[in-house]
Amino acid sequence: TPEITRHASPVSKVPAVRARVTAWLRDMRALGDIIVEGRDIGSVVFPDTPARFYLDASPEERARRRHLEELEKGIAGGSREEVKASLLNRDRIDSSRAVAPLRVAEGAWVIDSTAIPLAEVVQTVLDRLPSDWLSR
Repeated sequence: TPEITRHASPVSKVPAVRARVTAWLRDMRALGDIIVEGRDIGSVVFPDTPARFYLDASPEERARRRHLEELEKGIAGGSREEVKASLLNRDRIDSSRAVAPLRVAEGAWVIDSTAIPLAEVVQTVLDRLPSDWLSR
């Protein structure tokens, strides 16, 4: 929801919160193979994973998608421009925080999904996974 989005970056700046969530996520490896998404998954939480992807899109497209998602869910999140401003503010906060700033992980595949359909993004990820992963 927009309310959660508004509070995500300020909470994620708290070192104790980051440490606990990072430990909790790493403990999930005990469950077996996992797929995890987040702003610092490949750069901080699982920097040694052989499959790191950085999905990006233009601010306009991200705002369009988020706004459409909110409308479909019946969430009153504001205009598309307000959604864009919120996304850009979160990017600014997350990119400049002292602990685990938002950045492209070393060795990550960058996928600009601005003009790519979801099915093509998924196929791009599948094509870049280590070959033995798909047979597990």
